[in-house]
Amino acid sequence: MIRLFVGLGNPGRRYERNRHNLGFLVCDELAAQQDISWSEKKKSLSGFFFFESHKVWLLKPTTYMNLSGEAIRPFIQKKGILAEEVMVIHDEVALPLGQIRLKPQGGTAGHNGIESVIRCLGTDVFYRLRLGVNQAPPGIKLADYVLANFMLEEETIAAAMVKEAAQACLQVLHDGEAKAMSLLNARQPSPKD
Repeated sequence: MIRLFVGLGNPGRRYERNRHNLGFLVCDELAAQQDISWSEKKKSLSGFFFFESHKVWLLKPTTYMNLSGEAIRPFIQKKGILAEEVMVIHDEVALPLGQIRLKPQGGTAGHNGIESVIRCLGTDVFYRLRLGVNQAPPGIKLADYVLANFMLEEETIAAAMVKEAAQACLQVLHDGEAKAMSLLNARQPSPKD
């Protein structure tokens, strides 16, 4: 069972509405739904809620994206959480805007936050909830693209995706990872992952 949802992003007002901060936005949505208060630690913000009799944590690393794993590793060690009980929520340029995919493990696909998590945990066996943001347009650097806010015409889709992703997290807790993955990933045609 998932015991920790980690939203990837960058701290500070400058980044809060960026494509790269979708993980933070999903955690904020979950926190609002579950009436969670954030507790600030040295490298992260965390909070928890109970699902049935299970304590479930939310974590937002404040180390900046490329060092996300440095916040996750000490947290799971302290709480006795296994890597396979972690779900990392992040933006994904390989998916169309609005599409959500859940996968149990895999490579980095060039995502620096995921690379940091794999490096610090020493394994790629953790769940990922991938939120599509589209490929960067021709002539725009990937870093500039993901560190920019959604365009006006994208905001409605992005906001709906954040709410759907928060519901997907709760569905994982309710139905289990395998069933939730099957249901979620079957909702839309899957692009080449």
